Amino acid sequence: IITASDEVNDKRIELHDGIKVIFLNGADYFIGNQGKLSLIYSKIRSITNYKSYRKIISNCIEDLIDDNKLDIVEFAEYGNESFIWRKLSRRIPMIIRLHTPSIMVRKTQKTLNPFLTPLKYIFAKLELKAICDSNAISAPSLAIADFFKDTLGIHLKNLHIIYNGINPGEWSMPLY
Repeated sequence: IITASDEVNDKRIELHDGIKVIFLNGADYFIGNQGKLSLIYSKIRSITNYKSYRKIISNCIEDLIDDNKLDIVEFAEYGNESFIWRKLSRRIPMIIRLHTPSIMVRKTQKTLNPFLTPLKYIFAKLELKAICDSNAISAPSLAIADFFKDTLGIHLKNLHIIYNGINPGEWSMPLY
C-alpha cells in the first residue's frame, strides 16, 4: 500500500499484519491544529505540492514495477493521485476506485462552475480524465456508473465495473 504520511516530511515503510505500507513524504495537504493558519497552509500546499507529490507517487510506482513487485495499480479518484503516472507509457493496468468523485459532488450541488470555483472545477475535470483513462473502475454499485452516463453524459462502456469486495453479511453491526 502506498499512502501519504501524515507528517509531510516523513517517508517510511512499515509492516502491518504482513502488509507493506509505504508512507510517502511531500503530500499536498497539511494536518495541523485546524486553526486559520493551518487551513491557509493546507490550501497553499494543495496548489504548490499538487504536481510534485504526484511525481513522488509515480516514481514509487515505477520503482515497484521495475522490481516486479506490482502487476496492477489502483488509485482513488478523489485527489487525482494518478495525475503523473497515467501519462506514462503504461506497463500495468490502472484501476480507479470510486468513492464519491468530486465531479459528482460538484455537479449534484450545482457548484461545478469554472468562474466561481476555478480550482475545484479544474481538479474535478482532472479526476474525470483519470477515470476515463483507466482500464477498469472499482465501485460499490452500478449507480455511480449510471451517474456518469445519465448526469454527465459520459459512457464508460469500455470500462469494467468491479464491485466493492465487501460482504456486508460478514459484519456484525449493532442495531439502534
